[in-house]
Amino acid sequence: MRSGKSILSLTLALGLALGAGFWGQAAQAGLLDDVGSAMGGAASRVKKDLKEAGQEIGLVDKDALPGGVASRLKKINQELDKAEKALAQGAGGPQDRAKRAEQNVKRANTYRLEIDKSYKGKYSPDNPQIKAADRRLAKVEEKVQAASSGEASAAAPAASAAGGQTTQASAKLPGGAKNRLGKVDKELAQVERVLGKSASADWRAKQADMHLKSAQDYLDEIAKSYPEAMGHPEVQAAQASLARARDKVAALQGKVAAADSHKQKAAASAKDAEALSQEWIDKLKPFVSPNSGKELATYASDDENLWRGWEAIHAELAPLWDEYQKTDFSGGKSPELQAVEKHLKRYLDNYDSNHASYANKKAEDAAKLGRFVFSKEPPDPANPSGLTQSFKAGDHIYALALATKPWSEIYRSQNNAPVRIDVLIDGKKIHAQFVELKKPAYLARKYLVFEIAPEKITAYSDPDIVYGKSTATLRQGPMEMLDHLSKLAPGKHSLDFKVAYYGDTYVQGGFTIEGDDFKVYQAMAQKAAGAAAKSVTLPPARMTNKALEAKMRELTANAGWPEVYRLNIIDKDWWLDRMSGGNSPVKSRHMAAAVMAKDGDGYFYKVCTFHQPKLITGAWGELELTRTGDRVPVAEENKDK
Repeated sequence: MRSGKSILSLTLALGLALGAGFWGQAAQAGLLDDVGSAMGGAASRVKKDLKEAGQEIGLVDKDALPGGVASRLKKINQELDKAEKALAQGAGGPQDRAKRAEQNVKRANTYRLEIDKSYKGKYSPDNPQIKAADRRLAKVEEKVQAASSGEASAAAPAASAAGGQTTQASAKLPGGAKNRLGKVDKELAQVERVLGKSASADWRAKQADMHLKSAQDYLDEIAKSYPEAMGHPEVQAAQASLARARDKVAALQGKVAAADSHKQKAAASAKDAEALSQEWIDKLKPFVSPNSGKELATYASDDENLWRGWEAIHAELAPLWDEYQKTDFSGGKSPELQAVEKHLKRYLDNYDSNHASYANKKAEDAAKLGRFVFSKEPPDPANPSGLTQSFKAGDHIYALALATKPWSEIYRSQNNAPVRIDVLIDGKKIHAQFVELKKPAYLARKYLVFEIAPEKITAYSDPDIVYGKSTATLRQGPMEMLDHLSKLAPGKHSLDFKVAYYGDTYVQGGFTIEGDDFKVYQAMAQKAAGAAAKSVTLPPARMTNKALEAKMRELTANAGWPEVYRLNIIDKDWWLDRMSGGNSPVKSRHMAAAVMAKDGDGYFYKVCTFHQPKLITGAWGELELTRTGDRVPVAEENKDK
């Protein structure tokens, strides 16, 4: 902005000075002083701006030539004046005068060469003064050549008549043409020099082409200014050299174009490869992403539910992975895709290893897995028949557990086996059903009859097959199963059974039952309760302490009990009660006893809990009856069992 203002100021000053006719030496000096003061060290740039500003407002001629060019043009014209004068007058014949004129023409050509050499690009080749000088120089050269050859032509008129006029091949090139041929040679030499460099092919092709164009420009100038010289051998030789150089450059340009095409194709291929990589990232990444719901991150497990999910994910991935491995990635894979691939390969390796272990374990389990079969009639363990997995409300239901090995092997005991049957009703667990086998002959069997809704209940009649209790009055087996069946809502229901021990499943099976009214099983449940009651006996004693038993009898009598018939202490020792668990201070101790008595309804027993507080002295206080359990009826025939 500041430079523009300075130029404007100087332009106005220049205009005022010119308008006033103030172009003396002193005025010029003053103007230059103003320029130097305004622009300081940037004088050359200011002069250029000043010149352009002068051209814009019409004060300076746009076609003005540099002073050195104008000076040499003046000298060229002076030498050409001398040459024409020498041809016209002077001592000697025409050839003598031509020789003297030729010296003047040479000096004129020298000045012309200096203009091209020192001022190239600083003036327009189409400047009228330049073009006029070139035309005059060419004409004077023709006159000199004509004068030089005139004597030879006169001496051989017959030869001229017979063989025609002197050919261009024998003519002498004008100085301007010869000068330009020299420049052509220099440009072609530059072409060879550039082609021989160790720089890039693209740079060499561009530089060589630039010199080719310059050489062609000089030949075009010869054709334009000296058309008669175009048939001269030297000019034709230069044209041939230019053609050969052009072929070399064209060959190099072809290589550059091929390389560029290859780069473009490579770039396009890289772009396509990136797009292909992104496409497969989108497809495969969910299988290694924790929050995608599809991550195939497996680990060693025998959980069927887990493997059911992993197998579904693997089934979705497998065809994708197969397609991915067949995809052509000749353009390369992106770093992100390579990372996803590496991650996924590790997941797949883990899946294969873990799934193989799971499959082997599953096969082993299948080999040792027995089955539950169901029927409406009591089953024959040796030849079960009438089997079904579908029942209607009110049907009698029997289950037969068929193991693949004896219970003694499963439970590693010859004398006792607490067979545990896990039951699910509509997928929900109920209390496990325990059936304790106490007879070696029973442990040697591979089967167990489990009554669910039997027509005749036999479950509680064998003292060597003891069913567990879910509560003090609810016996496991048909009594509890019928209780659950009687409470089912109308509709269809599923029941699943399993015998497992230390994580291994040995027997498994299930059935469905449907109906509009399941209350029909209430009556069966009451019969089962009666059958269970007939098998009830007083729990066995685990400690004998006559004095303590006597004190317990006394406390039950004080609590309003009828006369105690039997009492068994069912704990092995006292249980300590602490203030707040852990190793906190002991506040009391307790022990349980099964107490049998008889009232108007018959014999029964209740489990009673007795406590002794700990005194500040460290001794135990008086025994207290602190809790009385539910009434459990006992058949009279079992009162002493």
